[in-house]
Amino acid sequence: MFDVFGEFDSVEELNRAAEGLFNENDMDNIIVLAKENGIPEDFASMYIAGDIPELADVSMAAMGKIDMELTEAVKAYGGTAECVGEYVKSLCDRDTFASMVRKKGRSLIACIKNMEDKARKQVKTQSGCQCACIPPSEGFKMIREYYEGGKGK
Repeated sequence: MFDVFGEFDSVEELNRAAEGLFNENDMDNIIVLAKENGIPEDFASMYIAGDIPELADVSMAAMGKIDMELTEAVKAYGGTAECVGEYVKSLCDRDTFASMVRKKGRSLIACIKNMEDKARKQVKTQSGCQCACIPPSEGFKMIREYYEGGKGK
């Protein structure tokens, strides 16, 4: 997923990499950097043209990371991954939350796995069936705690 430039811990690191490539006149790799981080090519082009001062803001960098992780997460968790990903992206308008999403080592799959592990602890046997029911509000809380509090890393 982050095969060329690696995973960045912050939007500042991402923008420093873009600036370094710009200063080296390596515009092609700015496009690669943007694509690898889920930043639209239009923004990379505007950055290269000098129309915007940075490749991405914190919100865009976080949402781009989620977009890049989504394909793998959907393969593993199906529609659950799509729902969790959309919820995470909906919270990325808060800079503090977006910064935490961008942290190295945080991932959509790990977030869902954390939720799954917590759900397994709540399994009850009823009518010969083992199941756990977590209300949406509890699921949303688990997602926020994973990214905000560092739980489940």
